[in-house]
Amino acid sequence: MAGELIRADRYMSLNRISFRRIPLNSGVNLWSRWQCLAILTLLNTYGAFAQTITLRDSSQINESIVRFDIDSIELQGGRILYWWEVHLADVASDQQELFDALLVQVGDPLMRLRTRLRHRDFTNISEIAAELLDYCGNQPSMTARFAAAALCRGEIANQRRESAALALLRTLMIEKQMPTLVENSPLLELPIAIDKQQWLVSALLPIWFDETEAGRVWQELRNITRWEDEDDPLALLYAASLAIAAGDKSTAQSMLENQNIRSTPWSSVLRAQQLIKQGEFAAARLSLPTRFDEVAPAIRCAYLYHRGIAGLRDVGQHQQQAILDLLQIPATLSTEFPEMSAAAIYAVIHSEPLGNKIASVESLKRELAQKYSGTFHAKKMLNQIDLEKSSSR
Repeated sequence: MAGELIRADRYMSLNRISFRRIPLNSGVNLWSRWQCLAILTLLNTYGAFAQTITLRDSSQINESIVRFDIDSIELQGGRILYWWEVHLADVASDQQELFDALLVQVGDPLMRLRTRLRHRDFTNISEIAAELLDYCGNQPSMTARFAAAALCRGEIANQRRESAALALLRTLMIEKQMPTLVENSPLLELPIAIDKQQWLVSALLPIWFDETEAGRVWQELRNITRWEDEDDPLALLYAASLAIAAGDKSTAQSMLENQNIRSTPWSSVLRAQQLIKQGEFAAARLSLPTRFDEVAPAIRCAYLYHRGIAGLRDVGQHQQQAILDLLQIPATLSTEFPEMSAAAIYAVIHSEPLGNKIASVESLKRELAQKYSGTFHAKKMLNQIDLEKSSSR
């Protein structure tokens, strides 16, 4: 068995994504995640027997366990229990240590995640989700899929948007590797709303502000698959936008030529992103529609933002129109897209036409600081103000 465990461990470590390791404190002498997952991989599911199962609400069930895996526990009568529901159970002696490890390493974090999600405590779930996803390894499961989506939700809440995109793409890849989803599982509904008809997560538009972080994330994504060959438009959209932000021109170009992207309204947005990245501002502005009142709000927001950014950077007579385009975002879309509204205001504040209009600049700075205080660009502006104050002392 030892040889089998080593081989399974090596197999499962291939092409893994490394997320932050946050140890879970426990008094249990646990098996390593690779020991647990190697056994579950080799045997798929594991049979066991238990006379009494104690649930976390202190109630007891006198029924045998016939099977368990990383997602659930099946009882003799067909009832399914989930790891966060069980406090303890006595199983066959050769399986007890594995069962106890899964209770702590899967059941405890799932219980904490579900509790914090229920209370909308999104800013404090990233560490729990990252540790659970790391524990799940490279094996697709409902638990891994849920953990990746929870990590995405937490990273969005903490304005780590590029890391959120990595977790989103991990979610999509796990789902793609699964033969079927378990329709009656409580883990089926994800903590993020993925709109596959609009090809996006509305809280995470595929527009990136931190190029260094986008580059780091893109390097990790390159280790997963050949994104040029991906057939999921949603995954393609986020991967292509990160490749553009990271400056991987050739890979981005290959993805933009993929028919699964070209058939979506996001194709022109990605093309504009690429042209802006290359410094071709006039071409970027002209590549976008001039009338788009009937399109979905997310697409409209992306069109306005890229037309505005391209217009501001294109030296000519389009800068006033660019300011109007950008300010339409906070004026009409601030509730749905606060991050994009903050990005638009920040761009206008630092635009050349507004440079000498001190009253207008100060008004926009107050709006950015007060209405969009938790956003990336509000924090960026406040950090710049602090640096200016420090340098003037």
